[in-house]
Amino acid sequence: MIWSLLKSSPIAVVLILVPLHLSAESICRLGQLERRISVDYERPPAQVPCQVRYEKNPGADISFPWRAVREIGYCEARATALAEKFEALGWSCERFDPKPDSARAPSKNTAIQREP
Repeated sequence: MIWSLLKSSPIAVVLILVPLHLSAESICRLGQLERRISVDYERPPAQVPCQVRYEKNPGADISFPWRAVREIGYCEARATALAEKFEALGWSCERFDPKPDSARAPSKNTAIQREP
């Protein structure tokens, strides 16, 4: 049953592959433009409720395009998909993983990898 779900739903595969205990922040750039994508948790370390934070002009223009109340992994999958969409449009995105204490500070810069 799980295998048939995985074959029919690419989102299910993403949800399984997304590290659920960490929330990474992606910073996407194109020239002078910058976009930040991250996941906010209402009651960390609980993974739900959560919402995807999208900052068009970091610190100024903030929106929350997706929210999940019960579905673990949904926010992480949507944040990853949004960063991948920016990359497909020619933006350069870097992923910053949080420190173990759930702070939002970058611990290691790694570019989001997409397979050709």
